[in-house]
Amino acid sequence: MKTRIFQKQNILNRFSLSILSIFLIFMLNSLNIVASNIIQNPGFEFGEDGKAESWTSVSRKNENSVQWIADDVHSGTKAIKLVAKVAEDQGKSFGIYTNYIPIQENYRVDLSAWIKANNILSGGQWYKGRVVLHMFDQNKNSIEHEELQFDGSISDWTKICFYKITPKDTQFLRLGFVLTSCTGTMWIDDVELTITPYPPVSYDTEMNIPVIIPSPRKVNFKHKYFSIGSLAIVIDPILGKQDYLIEEIKEFLILSEIANFKFFEPNDTNISSYSTQLLIGDLEHSTAIINQFKFKFPDSTHQDIGPQGYFLSTVEDKTQNIIYLGGKNEQGRFYGFQSFKQAIVRSSEPTAYVIDIIDAPTLETRGIAMGVQWFSKQKEAIERLAGLKGNFIVNQGSYLNYKFSINWRQEFTSNELAIMTDYLALCQKHFIVPNINFGPRSSSPDDNPVKFSSNDEIRLIVDKMKKLYDIGYRNFGLNFDDLQNVGQETLLTDEDKAEFGNNIGKAHSYFTLSVFNRLKELCHDINFCVIPMYYNINSHITDEQQTYLSAFAPLSADIKIIICTVTDNVILDFNKIIKKKLTIWDNFFPKIQSADFNNEYSWPFPNKIDWNSDNIKSAVTGFVFMPFVPDSEDTSLISWNTVSDFMWSPEQYISLNSFWKAIAKYKLAGEQILWNSPQNLEIKFSR
Repeated sequence: MKTRIFQKQNILNRFSLSILSIFLIFMLNSLNIVASNIIQNPGFEFGEDGKAESWTSVSRKNENSVQWIADDVHSGTKAIKLVAKVAEDQGKSFGIYTNYIPIQENYRVDLSAWIKANNILSGGQWYKGRVVLHMFDQNKNSIEHEELQFDGSISDWTKICFYKITPKDTQFLRLGFVLTSCTGTMWIDDVELTITPYPPVSYDTEMNIPVIIPSPRKVNFKHKYFSIGSLAIVIDPILGKQDYLIEEIKEFLILSEIANFKFFEPNDTNISSYSTQLLIGDLEHSTAIINQFKFKFPDSTHQDIGPQGYFLSTVEDKTQNIIYLGGKNEQGRFYGFQSFKQAIVRSSEPTAYVIDIIDAPTLETRGIAMGVQWFSKQKEAIERLAGLKGNFIVNQGSYLNYKFSINWRQEFTSNELAIMTDYLALCQKHFIVPNINFGPRSSSPDDNPVKFSSNDEIRLIVDKMKKLYDIGYRNFGLNFDDLQNVGQETLLTDEDKAEFGNNIGKAHSYFTLSVFNRLKELCHDINFCVIPMYYNINSHITDEQQTYLSAFAPLSADIKIIICTVTDNVILDFNKIIKKKLTIWDNFFPKIQSADFNNEYSWPFPNKIDWNSDNIKSAVTGFVFMPFVPDSEDTSLISWNTVSDFMWSPEQYISLNSFWKAIAKYKLAGEQILWNSPQNLEIKFSR
């Protein structure tokens, strides 16, 4: 990409035109997002001779049948029923497929369908019921596929959905609903497949700055600037210690080469000799902050801010420029300062935009799931998350010699506790809560498996959590995720089988409540969460999974639940079964990473959840996402920027708008060295 700098004679006269141009760009491109269904005969309504048009049946066993039915449909008059009385040979599938559909690389493919299933039993290894998207090259050679698997039974019609970015050299796509080397019955109806080109980077229009991410709830943008010069920093004494905020301010000012700054008491006469004043106060008690807030946002009250919200107003004045920063606590003011940092231009001298913001997050908890790749780069991850106003990290996995998973019975070493002490301090400095989860499991089903009924096993977990509590941790949890993928989805000891009647859901629930109660007796001020074994469900909950999850419903309301899904229907199903508020963990976003754009850009964060639904709002308290691993993330950080935009206020999130803002932020940041005259700045860029 190339960036060109143009001079403007009168930027104020063209400001409205700029906004209109950008809005039209958003609207035109948004039309591409609302694509039509490309599946022919998606509801199986048309056909003859007992077969649905535009669908190909594949079966190698005479006992198996594809039935075009009218007695059990989701909508309309027809549906498809697959009946596998015998398992196809290993690795072979029986079912229905579309014809080859022409498509190009770097397209987003969104699939949804309604299905039911009954008694799907694997014939061995991984074989199950599957919904599969196959990608092919120009010679119709397979490149790769994306699939959704399921087994057991799904009693009611259930909507499934997932998405995929077509890989390099893709020319064709084919969709299949199949039973692979397994027996059972599957019903299919109302199939929808839409395709969307990669969000276009080729455009030529004005982009106004500053770009604040995540997007503020209310903002007044004056498109004026002033040089900061010398800076007097005044913190209302009523606030008490503001150690983390002060440290953040000092670090940023030094990095920004604003060397002439000093902290003052409010009545110091030397304040007036500085060209700019940063005034930090409280929205309920600091008079100057309150008056400015009322002046800039007369229709709002401090109740609109909330515990993590803030007020920011930068005012240019010939006598002294003033930056007002207010919030109800240090965390809110810390977030306000993150927005102020984004309103600074480093040209020949640091320059601030005139801007007024009132802002607060919708979701209480916003963060990332941190594995070993990011734990080794924790400082970068934490600083990045804090700059985007995130406040939560779920920690689990393979770091610290697997002391949180397969080596969970082993004591922490003194060096490991020192590492965890430093990690906690880094999180606290950035107002981020680290939730430390233990995943009790063994390296294999036969190697000293977990005894969930054992007091000794419970004590081991509690003792290790207590050691972390003693160095300052307050948020703990247990995770039983993916046990079904390592052969530990059933009870493996005679003691547990006798105690829980071979119901592993009851075992996990009992173990969770026992650990929580014992730790709570020792440490009254803890928070606790659990990730169930069946947590990673994108489209449907089988009868077996529902039986397992229902065992968690009786748990204390103080125990939070983390699940992994991206659809509102599954969120509501989880909430109905478990009867608790949920934190959503998005484990699917990394799947949409496109490696064919030189890793510079990624797709914007997608949203399949109806956040304007009162049921969703009452069910969800937080959101965390799995970042791309450091070695393969997009250099533009669009992936982080668009997700943070989403988490801050998901009901206001528009993916394409967020994408363009992130593009602008990336390009502007990369061209700061060319900014000689911010007052006459227009940026155009094209691919």
